[in-house]
Amino acid sequence: MKKHCIILGLVQFMFGMLISILLIATNFSNLESIVTIKWWLQMLVGICFFVSAFSGFYLVKNKPWAVGLSKKTSFIWLVFFPLGLLVIAYNFWLIRRVNRDVN
Repeated sequence: MKKHCIILGLVQFMFGMLISILLIATNFSNLESIVTIKWWLQMLVGICFFVSAFSGFYLVKNKPWAVGLSKKTSFIWLVFFPLGLLVIAYNFWLIRRVNRDVN
């Protein structure tokens, strides 16, 4: 079970950080468009991916609360359809296994 948490945590951390840095950095390159909805939406999605990367980092560290945070932030992965759907499916499979092992 710990192996699966590490795999999911690494995927969420690496891709989440990459996507969040790219989304947030491109917003700071054009600050004159700060009033547009697209700018705020990109920042919100970037912050959500950063929180997902944060939960992935603590999944690797084997913190029990990171599983719940990972579940809550996994829906942002639907933005990237093929990879995101695999991450969500793996995440919910892992959560189901963790809940079954606890009970």
